[in-house]
Amino acid sequence: MAVYWMTEVLPLAVTAMLPVVLFPLTGVMTCHDVAQQFINDTNFLFIGGLIMAAAVEKCNLHERVALSVLKMVGSEPKWIMLGFMIVTALLSRHNCSTADRLFRVRNAGAYKRLSTALVLCVCVAANIGGTGMLTGTPSNLVMVGQLPELFGDVETSLNYMTWFLFAFPLMCFCLAGAWCILTIFFLRGAPGKDARITEIMHKRYDDLPRISYAEKSVMFCFIVLLSLWMFRKPGFFKGFGELLPRESYTDSTSAMVVAVLLFILPSEKPAVLSYGAKEEMSKESHLMDWSTMQKNFPWSVVILLGGGFALASGW
Repeated sequence: MAVYWMTEVLPLAVTAMLPVVLFPLTGVMTCHDVAQQFINDTNFLFIGGLIMAAAVEKCNLHERVALSVLKMVGSEPKWIMLGFMIVTALLSRHNCSTADRLFRVRNAGAYKRLSTALVLCVCVAANIGGTGMLTGTPSNLVMVGQLPELFGDVETSLNYMTWFLFAFPLMCFCLAGAWCILTIFFLRGAPGKDARITEIMHKRYDDLPRISYAEKSVMFCFIVLLSLWMFRKPGFFKGFGELLPRESYTDSTSAMVVAVLLFILPSEKPAVLSYGAKEEMSKESHLMDWSTMQKNFPWSVVILLGGGFALASGW
Protein backbone atom coordinates (compact mmCIF):
# COMPACT_ATOMS: atom_id res chain seq x y z
CA MET A 1 0.00 0.00 0.00
CA ALA A 2 2.85 2.37 0.74
CA VAL A 3 4.22 1.83 -2.78
CA TYR A 4 0.76 2.37 -4.28
CA TRP A 5 0.33 5.58 -2.28
CA MET A 6 3.74 6.88 -3.36
CA THR A 7 3.34 5.99 -7.03
CA GLU A 8 -0.42 6.70 -7.18
CA VAL A 9 -1.03 3.66 -9.38
CA LEU A 10 -4.58 3.93 -8.06
CA PRO A 11 -6.25 7.01 -6.55
CA LEU A 12 -5.16 7.44 -2.93
CA ALA A 13 -8.64 6.73 -1.55
CA VAL A 14 -8.97 3.56 -3.65
CA THR A 15 -5.63 2.31 -2.33
CA ALA A 16 -6.89 3.00 1.20
CA MET A 17 -9.80 0.61 0.56
CA LEU A 18 -7.51 -2.33 -0.31
CA PRO A 19 -7.55 -3.68 3.30
CA VAL A 20 -11.30 -4.27 2.93
CA VAL A 21 -10.48 -6.66 0.07
CA LEU A 22 -7.11 -8.11 1.05
CA PHE A 23 -7.39 -8.61 4.81
CA PRO A 24 -10.47 -10.90 4.70
CA LEU A 25 -9.00 -12.90 1.78
CA THR A 26 -5.70 -13.44 3.59
CA GLY A 27 -7.29 -14.11 6.99
CA VAL A 28 -5.69 -11.11 8.69
CA MET A 29 -9.02 -9.60 9.80
CA THR A 30 -12.68 -10.12 9.10
CA CYS A 31 -14.44 -7.70 6.77
CA HIS A 32 -16.60 -6.59 9.70
CA ASP A 33 -13.55 -5.62 11.76
CA VAL A 34 -11.86 -3.85 8.85
CA ALA A 35 -14.97 -1.85 7.98
CA GLN A 36 -15.25 -0.58 11.55
CA GLN A 37 -11.89 1.18 11.16
CA PHE A 38 -13.27 3.45 8.45
CA ILE A 39 -15.94 5.07 10.62
CA ASN A 40 -14.58 5.14 14.15
CA ASP A 41 -14.46 7.76 16.88
CA THR A 42 -11.43 9.54 15.45
CA ASN A 43 -12.92 9.63 11.96
CA PHE A 44 -16.06 11.29 13.30
CA LEU A 45 -13.86 13.90 14.99
CA PHE A 46 -12.28 14.59 11.61
CA ILE A 47 -15.66 14.66 9.83
CA GLY A 48 -17.04 17.17 12.34
CA GLY A 49 -14.02 19.41 11.88
CA LEU A 50 -14.36 19.27 8.09
CA ILE A 51 -18.06 20.20 8.27
CA MET A 52 -17.08 23.19 10.40
CA ALA A 53 -14.47 24.16 7.81
CA ALA A 54 -16.99 23.80 4.98
CA ALA A 55 -19.39 26.12 6.83
CA VAL A 56 -16.62 28.71 7.22
CA GLU A 57 -15.96 28.50 3.50
CA LYS A 58 -19.65 28.67 2.59
CA CYS A 59 -20.18 32.02 4.33
CA ASN A 60 -16.78 33.37 3.14
CA LEU A 61 -15.61 33.98 6.69
CA HIS A 62 -12.14 32.75 5.71
CA GLU A 63 -11.85 35.48 3.07
CA ARG A 64 -12.75 38.19 5.57
CA VAL A 65 -10.17 36.89 8.06
CA ALA A 66 -7.48 36.62 5.37
CA LEU A 67 -8.06 40.12 4.01
CA SER A 68 -8.15 41.56 7.55
CA VAL A 69 -4.72 40.10 8.31
CA LEU A 70 -3.24 41.19 4.96
CA LYS A 71 -4.64 44.67 5.45
CA MET A 72 -2.93 44.92 8.85
CA VAL A 73 0.52 43.70 7.77
CA GLY A 74 0.94 46.33 5.04
CA SER A 75 2.35 46.17 1.51
CA GLU A 76 6.04 45.39 2.09
CA PRO A 77 6.78 41.95 0.54
CA LYS A 78 8.23 40.34 3.68
CA TRP A 79 5.22 41.40 5.76
CA ILE A 80 2.79 40.29 3.07
CA MET A 81 4.47 36.88 3.12
CA LEU A 82 4.16 36.78 6.92
CA GLY A 83 0.48 37.65 6.58
CA PHE A 84 -0.06 34.79 4.14
CA MET A 85 1.74 32.39 6.48
CA ILE A 86 -0.31 33.46 9.51
CA VAL A 87 -3.59 33.14 7.64
CA THR A 88 -2.66 29.76 6.17
CA ALA A 89 -1.42 28.40 9.50
CA LEU A 90 -4.54 29.49 11.36
CA LEU A 91 -7.11 28.57 8.75
CA SER A 92 -5.21 25.45 7.63
CA ARG A 93 -6.99 24.32 4.46
CA HIS A 94 -8.43 27.80 3.73
CA ASN A 95 -5.90 29.97 2.02
CA CYS A 96 -6.76 33.16 0.33
CA SER A 97 -6.59 33.54 -3.44
CA THR A 98 -5.65 37.20 -3.15
CA ALA A 99 -1.99 36.50 -4.00
CA ASP A 100 -2.63 36.46 -7.73
CA ARG A 101 -4.73 39.58 -7.65
CA LEU A 102 -2.18 41.48 -5.58
CA PHE A 103 0.81 40.74 -7.74
CA ARG A 104 -0.65 40.73 -11.22
CA VAL A 105 -0.08 44.47 -11.14
CA ARG A 106 3.66 43.78 -11.11
CA ASN A 107 6.04 42.58 -13.77
CA ALA A 108 6.16 38.78 -13.66
CA GLY A 109 9.83 38.48 -14.64
CA ALA A 110 11.16 41.04 -12.18
CA TYR A 111 9.25 39.54 -9.28
CA LYS A 112 9.76 35.85 -9.99
CA ARG A 113 11.57 35.28 -6.67
CA LEU A 114 8.78 37.05 -4.82
CA SER A 115 6.15 34.89 -6.51
CA THR A 116 8.13 31.76 -5.63
CA ALA A 117 8.37 32.88 -2.00
CA LEU A 118 4.61 33.41 -1.77
CA VAL A 119 3.83 29.99 -3.21
CA LEU A 120 6.33 28.26 -0.91
CA CYS A 121 5.24 30.17 2.19
CA VAL A 122 1.64 28.96 1.81
CA CYS A 123 2.76 25.33 1.44
CA VAL A 124 5.19 25.53 4.37
CA ALA A 125 2.74 27.38 6.63
CA ALA A 126 -0.02 24.84 5.91
CA ASN A 127 2.25 22.00 7.06
CA ILE A 128 3.48 23.88 10.13
CA GLY A 129 -0.02 25.09 11.03
CA GLY A 130 -1.32 21.53 11.00
CA THR A 131 0.85 20.69 14.01
CA GLY A 132 -0.60 23.38 16.28
CA MET A 133 -4.04 21.83 16.80
CA LEU A 134 -5.06 18.24 17.38
CA THR A 135 -7.44 18.40 14.42
CA GLY A 136 -4.97 20.29 12.23
CA THR A 137 -3.93 17.31 10.14
CA PRO A 138 -5.02 13.66 9.80
CA SER A 139 -1.67 12.35 11.04
CA ASN A 140 -2.33 13.90 14.47
CA LEU A 141 -5.66 12.09 14.64
CA VAL A 142 -4.09 8.81 13.51
CA MET A 143 -1.66 9.00 16.42
CA VAL A 144 -4.46 9.75 18.90
CA GLY A 145 -6.53 6.92 17.45
CA GLN A 146 -3.66 4.47 17.88
CA LEU A 147 -2.90 5.36 21.50
CA PRO A 148 -5.61 3.05 22.94
CA GLU A 149 -4.38 0.25 20.66
CA LEU A 150 -0.78 0.69 21.83
CA PHE A 151 -1.25 1.46 25.52
CA GLY A 152 -4.72 0.15 26.34
CA ASP A 153 -6.34 1.88 29.30
CA VAL A 154 -3.17 3.72 30.34
CA GLU A 155 -3.95 7.41 30.93
CA THR A 156 -1.77 9.42 28.51
CA SER A 157 -3.23 12.86 29.43
CA LEU A 158 -3.22 13.70 25.73
CA ASN A 159 -6.24 15.76 24.75
CA TYR A 160 -7.09 18.89 22.81
CA MET A 161 -5.99 21.28 25.56
CA THR A 162 -2.68 19.59 26.40
CA TRP A 163 -1.87 19.22 22.70
CA PHE A 164 -2.57 22.93 22.16
CA LEU A 165 -0.45 24.04 25.13
CA PHE A 166 2.48 21.92 23.96
CA ALA A 167 2.28 22.25 20.18
CA PHE A 168 0.98 25.78 19.56
CA PRO A 169 4.09 27.58 20.92
CA LEU A 170 6.28 25.22 18.85
CA MET A 171 4.13 25.96 15.80
CA CYS A 172 4.64 29.71 16.28
CA PHE A 173 8.40 29.21 16.69
CA CYS A 174 8.64 27.07 13.53
CA LEU A 175 6.47 29.53 11.61
CA ALA A 176 8.75 32.41 12.58
CA GLY A 177 11.82 30.36 11.63
CA ALA A 178 10.36 29.44 8.24
CA TRP A 179 9.49 33.08 7.57
CA CYS A 180 13.06 34.17 8.37
CA ILE A 181 14.54 31.49 6.09
CA LEU A 182 12.22 32.32 3.18
CA THR A 183 12.91 36.03 3.64
CA ILE A 184 16.68 35.48 3.54
CA PHE A 185 16.59 33.20 0.50
CA PHE A 186 13.95 34.92 -1.63
CA LEU A 187 13.36 38.48 -0.49
CA ARG A 188 16.83 39.95 -0.23
CA GLY A 189 16.78 43.15 -2.22
CA ALA A 190 13.02 42.97 -2.66
CA PRO A 191 11.25 46.28 -3.30
CA GLY A 192 9.77 48.18 -0.39
CA LYS A 193 6.20 49.26 0.16
CA ASP A 194 4.00 49.66 -2.88
CA ALA A 195 1.06 52.04 -2.70
CA ARG A 196 -0.75 50.10 -5.43
CA ILE A 197 -0.74 46.90 -3.38
CA THR A 198 -1.99 48.77 -0.32
CA GLU A 199 -4.75 50.26 -2.43
CA ILE A 200 -5.74 46.86 -3.84
CA MET A 201 -5.84 45.22 -0.40
CA HIS A 202 -7.97 48.00 1.04
CA LYS A 203 -10.26 47.94 -1.99
CA ARG A 204 -10.68 44.17 -1.75
CA TYR A 205 -11.56 44.48 1.92
CA ASP A 206 -13.89 47.43 1.37
CA ASP A 207 -15.65 45.50 -1.43
CA LEU A 208 -16.65 42.82 1.04
CA PRO A 209 -20.27 43.11 2.13
CA ARG A 210 -21.05 44.02 5.70
CA ILE A 211 -20.39 41.11 8.04
CA SER A 212 -23.41 38.87 7.75
CA TYR A 213 -25.53 37.06 10.31
CA ALA A 214 -24.20 33.78 8.87
CA GLU A 215 -20.58 34.79 9.46
CA LYS A 216 -21.32 35.79 13.05
CA SER A 217 -23.19 32.54 13.66
CA VAL A 218 -20.43 30.39 12.16
CA MET A 219 -17.81 32.24 14.22
CA PHE A 220 -19.93 31.63 17.34
CA CYS A 221 -20.22 27.92 16.51
CA PHE A 222 -16.47 27.75 15.91
CA ILE A 223 -15.74 29.30 19.31
CA VAL A 224 -18.22 26.93 20.96
CA LEU A 225 -16.52 23.96 19.29
CA LEU A 226 -13.05 25.05 20.42
CA SER A 227 -14.37 25.57 23.96
CA LEU A 228 -15.98 22.12 24.03
CA TRP A 229 -12.75 20.53 22.80
CA MET A 230 -10.52 22.38 25.24
CA PHE A 231 -12.63 22.14 28.38
CA ARG A 232 -13.95 18.58 28.06
CA LYS A 233 -10.93 17.21 29.85
CA PRO A 234 -8.21 19.88 30.20
CA GLY A 235 -5.95 17.71 32.37
CA PHE A 236 -4.91 20.32 34.94
CA PHE A 237 -8.45 20.93 36.25
CA LYS A 238 -11.74 19.08 36.03
CA GLY A 239 -13.60 19.57 32.79
CA PHE A 240 -17.26 19.04 32.03
CA GLY A 241 -16.42 15.54 30.77
CA GLU A 242 -15.93 14.52 34.41
CA LEU A 243 -19.66 15.00 34.97
CA LEU A 244 -20.50 12.30 32.42
CA PRO A 245 -19.93 8.52 32.50
CA ARG A 246 -16.33 7.58 31.75
CA GLU A 247 -15.44 7.75 28.04
CA SER A 248 -19.08 8.25 27.04
CA TYR A 249 -18.43 11.79 25.75
CA THR A 250 -15.42 12.33 23.50
CA ASP A 251 -14.12 15.14 21.31
CA SER A 252 -15.96 13.49 18.43
CA THR A 253 -19.24 14.10 20.25
CA SER A 254 -18.44 17.81 20.51
CA ALA A 255 -17.56 17.94 16.81
CA MET A 256 -20.80 16.25 15.76
CA VAL A 257 -22.95 18.36 18.13
CA VAL A 258 -21.71 21.54 16.46
CA ALA A 259 -21.85 19.94 12.99
CA VAL A 260 -25.53 19.07 13.45
CA LEU A 261 -26.14 22.55 14.85
CA LEU A 262 -24.77 24.06 11.64
CA PHE A 263 -27.46 22.22 9.66
CA ILE A 264 -30.16 23.53 12.02
CA LEU A 265 -29.30 27.20 12.57
CA PRO A 266 -30.54 29.66 9.92
CA SER A 267 -28.08 31.66 7.85
CA GLU A 268 -30.25 34.78 8.07
CA LYS A 269 -31.50 36.54 11.16
CA PRO A 270 -34.88 35.00 12.03
CA ALA A 271 -37.90 37.27 12.26
CA VAL A 272 -38.84 36.90 15.92
CA LEU A 273 -42.56 36.76 16.66
CA SER A 274 -43.45 37.15 13.01
CA TYR A 275 -44.68 34.69 10.45
CA GLY A 276 -43.65 34.73 6.81
CA ALA A 277 -45.43 33.23 3.87
CA LYS A 278 -45.11 29.48 3.43
CA GLU A 279 -43.02 30.03 0.27
CA GLU A 280 -40.56 32.24 2.18
CA MET A 281 -40.29 29.74 5.03
CA SER A 282 -39.53 26.93 2.58
CA LYS A 283 -36.67 28.97 1.10
CA GLU A 284 -35.01 29.50 4.48
CA SER A 285 -31.34 28.56 4.25
CA HIS A 286 -29.06 27.23 6.96
CA LEU A 287 -25.43 27.73 7.94
CA MET A 288 -24.68 24.40 6.28
CA ASP A 289 -26.70 22.37 3.79
CA TRP A 290 -26.31 18.91 2.32
CA SER A 291 -25.76 20.09 -1.26
CA THR A 292 -22.78 22.19 -0.13
CA MET A 293 -21.43 19.24 1.82
CA GLN A 294 -21.76 16.93 -1.18
CA LYS A 295 -19.95 19.47 -3.33
CA ASN A 296 -17.09 20.47 -1.00
CA PHE A 297 -16.65 17.65 1.52
CA PRO A 298 -13.40 15.69 0.91
CA TRP A 299 -14.67 12.14 1.41
CA SER A 300 -11.44 10.81 -0.09
CA VAL A 301 -9.51 12.14 2.93
CA VAL A 302 -11.90 10.38 5.33
CA ILE A 303 -11.45 7.09 3.43
CA LEU A 304 -7.68 7.62 3.39
CA LEU A 305 -7.70 8.10 7.15
CA GLY A 306 -9.79 4.95 7.60
CA GLY A 307 -7.40 2.99 5.40
CA GLY A 308 -4.54 4.03 7.67
CA PHE A 309 -6.44 2.82 10.73
CA ALA A 310 -7.29 -0.47 9.02
CA LEU A 311 -3.66 -1.01 8.04
CA ALA A 312 -2.48 -0.28 11.59
CA SER A 313 -5.08 -2.65 13.08
CA GLY A 314 -4.00 -5.49 10.83
CA TRP A 315 -0.30 -4.97 11.50
